[in-house]
Amino acid sequence: MRIRVLAACSLLFVFIAGCSEPQTPAAYDSTRAGSSTVSVVASAYPLAYAADEVGKAQVVVKDLTPPGTEPHDIELTPRDIGALQAAELVVMVGGGFQPSIEKAVAGLPIGSRETYDALAGLTPIIGGDAQGGRDPHFWLDPMLMAEAGEGIAERLIRLDPDARGTYSRNLEQFKGELSRIDSEFKAGLKTCKRRTIIVSHAAFGYLTDRYELTQVSLSGLSPHAEPTPASLEIARRVARETGASTIFVEPGGDTAAAEILAREVGGSTAQLDPIEIQQQGKDYLAAMRGNLDSLRRALECE
Repeated sequence: MRIRVLAACSLLFVFIAGCSEPQTPAAYDSTRAGSSTVSVVASAYPLAYAADEVGKAQVVVKDLTPPGTEPHDIELTPRDIGALQAAELVVMVGGGFQPSIEKAVAGLPIGSRETYDALAGLTPIIGGDAQGGRDPHFWLDPMLMAEAGEGIAERLIRLDPDARGTYSRNLEQFKGELSRIDSEFKAGLKTCKRRTIIVSHAAFGYLTDRYELTQVSLSGLSPHAEPTPASLEIARRVARETGASTIFVEPGGDTAAAEILAREVGGSTAQLDPIEIQQQGKDYLAAMRGNLDSLRRALECE
């Protein structure tokens, strides 16, 4: 899948800032020839991926979250704001996942574009932190990712009704890929020695709910939260009772507490990707299959 840069600036920001400030390339920008494409801005990689799969040649997609950044703390540049102002469709994850983006979208003129919040309408899964925050990582459930594809397709058809057939075909292909991933997870996790995973960050509620697993988190839902003595003791007890010897950490995340716990239980750490950003060389499907491999090894699945 080709990744390019969409430079989108409103006249206002051209006048004020010239859109010339240094810019790290966005995580997932795609541009294609033709003036009839629909401009889409996505708040994070999973939604950019879904929009590109559903829209393909009919859309130009910009992801506001560059690789290597913390999606929760993203701060928008003038160029990002310009892209939002120029977008025909904005797809986002609400619920406080990316506060700066939610604030920017709320400030856009009403009725000037289509907006799709993929988290709206889903049954919430509450994270394991003291605040009981809502887990935003719905895309770790392939069937909910398929629902997001449907929501994006519906809005693209409203914007570009002449391409209805194309969007519908693309959507069915996308849903077929997600159905295959779902089948792989069901088969791969059907017979496992354990069904409890210990994770550094409670980002896997939708995944564990779909596949009848249980997650125990060291630090709750917030990526900035520190493990508490109580949460570490719970994880130790669960490790002893279940025989779990793998403590899952996120790519690029803080592994100190997980490594200490792994040593205490005679185990090791392994990566489990919440797929908030695109990791180098992996698209969404590859990242999901990588997660399945990690889970199967940790849970000793047949």
